[in-house]
Amino acid sequence: MRVPDSDRAPALRIEGLSVRYGRSITALRDISLTVAEGEVVTLMGLNGAGKSTLARAITGLLPAQGGSVSAGAITSFGS
Repeated sequence: MRVPDSDRAPALRIEGLSVRYGRSITALRDISLTVAEGEVVTLMGLNGAGKSTLARAITGLLPAQGGSVSAGAITSFGS
């Protein structure tokens, strides 16, 4: 679901994030998300949908193969 962009500064911005396990399993492909300051977001999905994988990639516990994650002034890029 797409909602109108907020006028508030983004607290978290994910652009084109991709994560693979090994060479054959693509867990996340081209994920993009912007969360504005003060906004509350919930990730929902079935078991194995990638919620925990996304959380690990955002926090840097799992390396991304592509895309970027920005939190405030800090940006991390996938390899």
